[in-house]
Amino acid sequence: MGIKKIVLAYDGSDNSANALKWTVDFALQTGADTDIVMVLEKPTVYPLEEIGQYIHMEAAYKEKLTMLINTAAETFQAQKLKERSIIISGSDPAEEIINYAQQNHADLIVCGTRGFGGFKSLLIGSVAHRLVTYSNVPVLVIRSKKLVSATT
Repeated sequence: MGIKKIVLAYDGSDNSANALKWTVDFALQTGADTDIVMVLEKPTVYPLEEIGQYIHMEAAYKEKLTMLINTAAETFQAQKLKERSIIISGSDPAEEIINYAQQNHADLIVCGTRGFGGFKSLLIGSVAHRLVTYSNVPVLVIRSKKLVSATT
């Protein structure tokens, strides 16, 4: 079984930039297509009197995400690699990425991590930790260009 479709969970951080570099290198070697996925986090509850302020902040945040994902896409395009850029709205980034990967028949999810381990990672509730724990699609976690963990 070859890896033909990758979902790159990207948030513009240095850690996801490491995952981006790894994914580009891997796609160059394998010819895999990549979907770059960012999640626009939406709060589950917010005060009614603050809706106007929230809508303004959300628009600015979406504009920033669009700029970040376009920059990531340009990295793939510069190497003549096939990519698709997707911004998903949702309250739980890990759940949104898992659902997207399953619905789009991904062979692999790649993400970055800050490298917190053990008890500290449970307190932080990192997206990488949740992807590895709950995804049925294999997950590759990149930390400083090193493999941290993989699931099958």
